[in-house]
Amino acid sequence: MSSLPSQYQRDEYPSQLSIFLTTRCNLKCFVCNRDGYKGQDMKFENIYKLSDAIKYAKKVDLTGWGECFLYPRFEDVLNYIYSQNSREDLIFITTNGTRLSKHIAGLLSGRLNLFVISLNAATAETYNKQMKNGDFEKTLSAIRRFLLRLGEKERLKINLSFVAHTRNFQEIPDFVVLAHDLGISAVTIIHYMVGIAEHRQYSLLNVRNEYNVIVDRAKAIGNRLDVLVHTPRQFFSEKKRSVNECLSPFNECFIEVNGDVFPCCFCGTYRIGNVYKGTFEDVWFSEAYRKLRKKRYLQGCQNCMVFLPLDEFGVHFTSHFKETSAFKEMEQEFKIRQEHQSRQKEGARE
Repeated sequence: MSSLPSQYQRDEYPSQLSIFLTTRCNLKCFVCNRDGYKGQDMKFENIYKLSDAIKYAKKVDLTGWGECFLYPRFEDVLNYIYSQNSREDLIFITTNGTRLSKHIAGLLSGRLNLFVISLNAATAETYNKQMKNGDFEKTLSAIRRFLLRLGEKERLKINLSFVAHTRNFQEIPDFVVLAHDLGISAVTIIHYMVGIAEHRQYSLLNVRNEYNVIVDRAKAIGNRLDVLVHTPRQFFSEKKRSVNECLSPFNECFIEVNGDVFPCCFCGTYRIGNVYKGTFEDVWFSEAYRKLRKKRYLQGCQNCMVFLPLDEFGVHFTSHFKETSAFKEMEQEFKIRQEHQSRQKEGARE
């Protein structure tokens, strides 16, 4: 007898469909681990191969690996999605905010599910260091123009995002204030996941106590200003959960620019088929997907950061990097150091 809710005990289309439009970006951000940012675009005609998946989706995510508003036929993609699915709360996007305008707000108005603007800084100095090629004041001006075009109900779906690491985490309280000043009622705090060995020093593992203090301060400010602080994960307070609780193989499908499919954001290099070389149904209803729904057997599943406490070493590294020998060496060093510190504490108590 399956322990899953009844609605997940049969095959159906994914409730969240993520369609990657482009891997191009106009910024080169510290938190992005890509070698380059010129990228490539999805062939527009491939959108037609996703008609039924779009039709039955409850949320369509257009974020991808790049800046979706750089896609030359973005408006055409939206119009096609709207023609297939009439849901009001449909479109999910994460953007760097640089291309926002009243026109884009008009395209999305009435159809937003969630709209995330990634800034990662509360000051121009930090922003201009973190988001290369960006301009803090120009980006804020673009965000304000965008927000002016939205109604009050739509503005509640806007979220300001902050990827925290040792270079910027102390600005989190000011980031909450910035959101309030912009008229945005929610922020999301995400911990930085290291993607290259040289960035290990920027992991929040190096500032665990200090980070907890900052998050508590940010929550207090949020309560005072009526700004909701989402996902404020903290150290020393979380417990490991069972990966069997994961519903991603039932709910989500991520389609890269070339059509390759992966089941979640944390599965590393694993790909489960290609929907543009065949059909969406060939992949979504395949034996490979059925197998994953029965058991979360992938290596990425066993070490998924979603189900591990923030104190775990592996939570602070990307799934791609965790597949490398460099990560395994660092993980072993961390375990040895932890054991040594534990023995020292025991000795001190004796």
